[in-house]
Amino acid sequence: MPTSWRAGVERRSAALVVYLRAMPRWQPAAVVAVVFLAGLVLPGPAGAIALLSVAGFLGWLMVLSWPALPTVGRAARGLTLVLLLLMAASKAARG
Repeated sequence: MPTSWRAGVERRSAALVVYLRAMPRWQPAAVVAVVFLAGLVLPGPAGAIALLSVAGFLGWLMVLSWPALPTVGRAARGLTLVLLLLMAASKAARG
């Protein structure tokens, strides 16, 4: 049974999920890849903001898919999110 917080996130996310589902499968992945690469290339705060955008999107997807993920999948996605946040913090500190 989803918590009230989780149910609220799912309810507010429904329209965006339907919109993403209507797109060609490659398109959201391509946008995330371009923003991620921009985050790597751009210096300082601009790169940090791009990486934080990717982390936010992946974190949102992680919250939505959490109940369906096996433990290994949860750990892998959590580690990916932590690494993105560390990369963004590093970019921001250097800028």
